Amino acid sequence: MQFLILAAGRGKRINKITSSYPKCLIKFKKGTILSKLIQQSNIIKAKELKILTGYKHKIIVNYLKKKKIKRVKVYNVKRYTSCNNFYTLFKFRSFLKNKDSLILFSDLIFDDNILKKFNKIKKDKICVFVDQRKVRKGTMKVLCKNNYLNYINSKKKKADGNFIGIAFIPKKKSNLIVEMLEKKNPEYNNKYYVDIFNELIKKKEKIKILNIFDYWTEIDTLKDLNHLRKNFNET
Repeated sequence: MQFLILAAGRGKRINKITSSYPKCLIKFKKGTILSKLIQQSNIIKAKELKILTGYKHKIIVNYLKKKKIKRVKVYNVKRYTSCNNFYTLFKFRSFLKNKDSLILFSDLIFDDNILKKFNKIKKDKICVFVDQRKVRKGTMKVLCKNNYLNYINSKKKKADGNFIGIAFIPKKKSNLIVEMLEKKNPEYNNKYYVDIFNELIKKKEKIKILNIFDYWTEIDTLKDLNHLRKNFNET
């Protein structure tokens, strides 16, 4: 199992903070969002941990060196200003081949129980982690049926939950994902990589959902950050 953290984006909506450092280095408890994600990779016993960076790449590299975190490999995406995370994954699509991969957004804070639940499920299909308790504004929406994904999209009005920023690609489906990345490049370069799931669903591919009931949040705005700090008594 490998842990792939997507950390190329600039985070313009909280430019007050990200003008100095990337979102993944926002302080969280005694570390950062990134250090928390690295720690959580141990829950699934990830043998490989890769961070795909872009914006302020060197700051992330220096941070890992300073903290003496050696088991992480960092790769740089130079076109982060003109593309979205579809291109990031396309650029490093070779990493997906013939491996089980857990792909995560780098601005994500979530409860450890989410990965503990993931450990217990059968890992035979592509799986997206969703929260159907409430449809939140400003995050990727999903519509699901019978524990499978119908579609995933940020603009759809009809939805019954949200994608929380974590997806699993099993080894036996890895080449299917790589083929779709290659097929949709460069058409999808400004989209989220999860948009290819909709294309796969059209081809009758079954994509499972893992419905979670624990705390999670993406840090997209200052409101998100304040909410995080309030929940964890951060200042």
